[in-house]
Amino acid sequence: MLTPINIVCRLSDMGYKIYYDILGAAAYAR
Repeated sequence: MLTPINIVCRLSDMGYKIYYDILGAAAYAR
């Protein structure tokens, strides 16, 4: 799921991208 926050994080900081990707994957898995 792409939200404005996720998009900004992806464009801003690779570290945050990885962090939110992991969070998103964990939340989606549940």
